[in-house]
Amino acid sequence: MTELLACRDIGKLYGGVVALKKIDLAVDAGEIVGLVGANGAGKSTLIDIISGNTRQSRGAVHLRGAEVRGGPAKRARAGISRTFQLPQVAHDLSLRENIACGLAAPRFRSPYRLAAEWFHSAVHDTTDWGLVEEVSRSIGLSGLERAAGTVSFGDLRLTEVARALVQQPDFIMLDEPFPGVDDDGVAGVLAALRELSAQGKGVLLVDHNVDIVASIADSLVLIAEGEVAIEGSVEDCMASQVFRHRYIGVA
Repeated sequence: MTELLACRDIGKLYGGVVALKKIDLAVDAGEIVGLVGANGAGKSTLIDIISGNTRQSRGAVHLRGAEVRGGPAKRARAGISRTFQLPQVAHDLSLRENIACGLAAPRFRSPYRLAAEWFHSAVHDTTDWGLVEEVSRSIGLSGLERAAGTVSFGDLRLTEVARALVQQPDFIMLDEPFPGVDDDGVAGVLAALRELSAQGKGVLLVDHNVDIVASIADSLVLIAEGEVAIEGSVEDCMASQVFRHRYIGVA
C-alpha cells in the first residue's frame, strides 16, 4: 500500500508540560486508522498538529512524501480536513451555510469560525450548494435551513462532518464525531468513510466508542501518556494485555 500521511517523531511541549513525547504514525491510501486512548492521552493534540492548528515542538508531518507546514488553510489546500472535539460552528448561520464554509476553508488563513464572518460577502454567491445537499443527505443530516444555534449537539456533530467532507479531502480526521449522534447518523458517517476509503483516501478516526471504531478501522493505534503504546490490526490490539491495561484499565 502507498503511504499517504506520516507523522515522524512528533513531540509537543506546553511550557513544562509534555503533551506528546514521541509519535510515529502512518496512514496508507485507502486505510482507516482508529486512534484511541484515555482522556488527556494526546489524541486531539496530534490532530491539531496534523491540521496546522497547533505547531509541534519536534518532528514533522508528511503528506504524499512531502513535509507539510503552515496553518489550517494551507493544510486544507493540500487535501487535509478535520472535525473538532467540540463543534466549531457559527451559531447565527444555518447548517447549510456552516457546511459550505468547508468549501471556503482553503481560501482563508483564519479558522472556520472567523471565515464565517466573511461568508456572505466572499463565498455565498459561488458556493456549490448541490454538493452541500448531497453530502448532507449521505450522512443523514436534514433541515439544513435551521440555525446552528437551535439544533441538537448530535446535529452539530454531523454538520462538522459534512463540512469536512465537502472539502473532498485526500485525508480526513474525525475527532469524537459520534457522541450525541443517533444510529442513522452514525451509519451515514461510517458509510461516507467507507466510500472515502474505497476512493483511496486516508481516514484517522478518534472516538471513545471502541465498538464503532473497531467495526470500520483497518488498524488501531493506542496512545497513552503522549506516546504510541500499541499499534496493529484491530483484532491483535484489542486482544493484547497492553490494550486491556493501558486503555480499558484491567489487568
